[in-house]
Formats: sequence, structure tokens, C-alpha cells
Amino acid sequence: MPSSLGASSRLVRNASAVRRASLEGKEPVVKPSLKLLSQISATPTFVLRPPQRVFLCGGPILSEDLPGSCREFFLRHVRQRNSELECKLVLAEQIQSWYAQNVFLDLLEFEEKLAHFSELTLLFVESPGSIAELGAFSLLPNISKRVVAVVHTKTSKSESFIRLGPLRRLGRRRPRSVQVYYWPLCANEWAAQDGQDHWANLGDDLLKVVQSSSRRAPLREQFDRAREDHRMLLIADFVDLCMGVGFQEMKAAMSILGYTVNASELRKNLHILEKLEIVRSIQRGMRHFYFPVESRAFVEYSYGVERIHWNRSQIREEFRGATERDFQRRLAYSDFLAVLRNERPGSR
Repeated sequence: MPSSLGASSRLVRNASAVRRASLEGKEPVVKPSLKLLSQISATPTFVLRPPQRVFLCGGPILSEDLPGSCREFFLRHVRQRNSELECKLVLAEQIQSWYAQNVFLDLLEFEEKLAHFSELTLLFVESPGSIAELGAFSLLPNISKRVVAVVHTKTSKSESFIRLGPLRRLGRRRPRSVQVYYWPLCANEWAAQDGQDHWANLGDDLLKVVQSSSRRAPLREQFDRAREDHRMLLIADFVDLCMGVGFQEMKAAMSILGYTVNASELRKNLHILEKLEIVRSIQRGMRHFYFPVESRAFVEYSYGVERIHWNRSQIREEFRGATERDFQRRLAYSDFLAVLRNERPGSR
């Protein structure tokens, strides 16, 4: 295993450097988990996807007696008719609150990376903000292939830039990505009794649009090192195996596995995994540790000949045994459990 030995040798530092890092509150360079990783010759072979989300963008949600937009009408309809879809929904307001200005270049970069974990973005084109989103989304390949734009009949018939530009581009790539409906443009029309059945049918039609248009990725697929979403799942899996990983340790682990990642990209990936509630960061002193929100596998591996019959439980036990030697990590883990108990009464 020359490559593994080479990676291991790059990680070894003298004992004084390790002690100095510890005294300075930095993450020690030498980690038992990294030595173990370099020894077992693990090669990612398949990824196992977490549940994907449906992003809901469009007009305002006023939470008043009558819907403030068609998006709000659809959200209410989903809550009444489809609890499974409701659990997948992420509102645009929530996505914007997840954005971190000091991590990403702009909101569009964040949303394009986040789209890896969506099966659909349902965009109601009915407000200035949603029109701007339509224009941006139509130009971003990773988002545009997942977008369904719901357009008012009035917009669909106008000789406007909206119809001739972004809507035509989306429709040319995928005809079902543009859906045209009529809905009330004033609150009183939503309230009209003779229209209630009609609006209920509109809601049901939109549910069918979601079901037929969702871009569902396979739950298990061949690992592709060129795909950013697969690399993010590899990060999530290493967090689960170790039950607590420091930032520099994670960066070194990806290098051992053959995926060089700079600090900026790693922060972006970890931020997205945290907002999707796949990992949780805990700071203790000057160090950040990452823990799995729920223990589960995201990657399957093949191993070196000596460990070809190992299963995941054995690998996890070895990794967690190695990380137990880090006193600060153990304290951070106690903090992590305390946070979970406060959020979920009766949890582990």
C-alpha cells in the first residue's frame, strides 16, 4: 500500500509540535483517526443519499385569514393534504436565513450548492423577488434542471422579457418546467364561496406537478469523486464514523482519501451539511468539532485485502476508539449531547 504509507508519512509530525498545538488551543496535527484511516485502505464505492428537500419560492406568506400569494395558498393546501411533502418543504425565507456572508461569495453560490440536496425548486412567479429568482435560476445549471416555474395566465400571454427570456429558456430545456395557471390577484377572490372547489382543484393540480416533476436521485449510486454532492456525503460519513471530528482533522482525512479540499470549500460544505441537519458543529475553546445529528451511513467502502471482511460497525468502533483519546473532543461530545437533550426531550 505505497500510497497509504505515503499519506501516513505526510501526517506524522514530531511530538513537540503536537504539544505546542495543544497548548495554543489549536487542533493537534497527529490524530489516531488519521493514522487508522491511512492504514485501512478505505476506498469510497457507493453513496447513500439522505432524504431530499423541496424548495418553495414565490410571493409573500402573510399568515392572515386569506392567502397573501399563490405560494401561501399552496403551502396551506400541502399542510391539509400531504404531510409527507410538508416534511420535505423548505421555504425561501429559511434558505436565506441559512446563508452565511462570511462563508459564501453570495446567496446564489450558496443556493447552487444547496440544490445538490433538492429534488425540486417550485417557484411561483408572482412578486419582484420571485421574478429576480427566475432570471438567476434559469442561468444556473445545477438549479435550472430542478426548477418548476408556476406562472399566472396573465404573465404567460404577455410579450415580456419574463416570458421571452427565462421562461422560454427553462421550457426549451425541459417543457414541464413551466406550468401555467390562473389564481386570484386579490384577496377577495380567494374568499369567494363559489370558487372554493376550483381553488382546491388548483391545489391538487399543483401537488401532481410536484410529484411528476421531482428530480429524485437514486438512493444508492456509484461514488463519483468529481461530484461535489458525493464529496459532501463523504465528509458527512467521516463525521459519523468518528463521532466527532475537528476541522483540520477532516481536511487531512479527505486528503488521505484522495480528495484535496481547501479550507474555504470545506467550510462551505460543512455549513450546508449543518443547515440540512446532517452534522452539528460544537465549539470548545478555540476548536470546532463536528458530530452527526443522527448516526447513519452515507458512503460504502471497499477495504484493503487484510480488512476485506470488515463491516461498518467494526470500522466505526475502531475510529471512535481512536478519537476517544482526545480529551477536548470528549468534552465537546458531552456538550453536543446536552444540546440534543435540550432540543429533543428524551433523546440519547
